[in-house]
Amino acid sequence: VAGDSMPALSILYLPFDHTAGGRAGQPTPQAYVANNDRALGLIVEALSHSKYWRDTAVFVVEDDAQDGPDHVDSHRSVLLVISAYGRAGVRHRFANTVDVLTTIDRILGLDAMSKFDRYGRVLTECFGGTPDLTPYRALASDVTLQELNPDQTVASRISRTLDLSAPDRADAVQMNRVLWLAIKGSGRPYPQRHPAGS
Repeated sequence: VAGDSMPALSILYLPFDHTAGGRAGQPTPQAYVANNDRALGLIVEALSHSKYWRDTAVFVVEDDAQDGPDHVDSHRSVLLVISAYGRAGVRHRFANTVDVLTTIDRILGLDAMSKFDRYGRVLTECFGGTPDLTPYRALASDVTLQELNPDQTVASRISRTLDLSAPDRADAVQMNRVLWLAIKGSGRPYPQRHPAGS
């Protein structure tokens, strides 16, 4: 702000959503994700208190959405659109990362980089015509950010074998099972895949 040098486009990576599985002595998956969520809240708070807020849009996407299937479909993921022009609520339509890139292209007045973002669908329904310049206040986490994984659990034993040296190195199937155990416990059965067409 002091040098009035805000770039037209910034890409931020908040890596704690990858977690350390159930590795003993490391933050629990809940603490890692809460830390990530808190960081996002603080970023939006800082932006909304700046002179750039009126001209800023934040798109939040999850990397590796396919590695964490939910109860409906492995292709589902989170997309948050945050802006002074943002329309509150949930939009029920198919959107993907290409649609986000297409929207960024249009906002910045850029040409498409490929045929994919040339034909992407702009996320117009996420924006209104009148800005709400009320500054955002990040919420405190209701999860203890210092909560650590215990030792001598099934999740901690399996996590010893996971490659956690960098994001996405751990086997995705094994990591999903570890996360289930660490969060749900061994008393709840891991969801079974249904054969195609069933």
